[in-house]
Amino acid sequence: MNVLLVAGVKGGVGVTTVVAHLATALSYQGKSVVALDLCSANQLGLLLGLPYGEHRGLVTQVAIGEPWYSACFQSKAGVYIVPHGYIEGESSKSKQASSERIYTAINDQLDALVGDDIESIDLPFDSWLIVDFSSAYNLPLDWQKLLCRADLMIMVTNTDAVSYSCLNRTFEDQQAIGTSKMMCLINKYSSSNLLERDIYDSIQHQFSKQLFPVTVHDDKNIGQSLASKQTVFEYAQHSQACRDFGLLGTWLVAGQCENQ
Repeated sequence: MNVLLVAGVKGGVGVTTVVAHLATALSYQGKSVVALDLCSANQLGLLLGLPYGEHRGLVTQVAIGEPWYSACFQSKAGVYIVPHGYIEGESSKSKQASSERIYTAINDQLDALVGDDIESIDLPFDSWLIVDFSSAYNLPLDWQKLLCRADLMIMVTNTDAVSYSCLNRTFEDQQAIGTSKMMCLINKYSSSNLLERDIYDSIQHQFSKQLFPVTVHDDKNIGQSLASKQTVFEYAQHSQACRDFGLLGTWLVAGQCENQ
């Protein structure tokens, strides 16, 4: 089981979009993939085609003492999805409180999550667990088991001034976060913007050893595809974003094969 965590240097950089597309890319390359949403915004399932009214997920199942996989769905591309979920009737503030209450319970179940219980959906040894870690990343000390089990942590950034500042701080805090397996992925890059080009060059120079060789470019097809609850693999197969995420999946699979 390959465990991949995806977080962001700040909110709004596109973590959930990256998780949805990367999971789909690996699935189309013949890999068994579980996409687990630890973000209280509960958007991952929507991006992978779940109905808007579906509230079941990790939160609801853990809250009633059921196993995590009892809220497992499957996308059209074959990705197994475990949404974050929400308890019906709660306000946004109480949803966040519920999420925080169950974080410890989830952490206690991680051994089963990536061990015995994963066998219940008959995944092969070379399957992938991709975790939307954008909310949980804010509480790294509560997630030492997951961080230790992760094969790789992708830190998503954009090429704007605020993201660049946050990226520097993130790598300065890397030891405190508890993982040395962190790599940076540039997302939503627009080469036509002079400032973005300058920041892109600075990131390449400063973080060359921690930078993915694949950049995800800004592409209007991403927003349009997500509005229709699809990924670009279904919506715009010849788009730049489709090529970028496909290459990212290929790079990860190649790294997996080298490590076997």
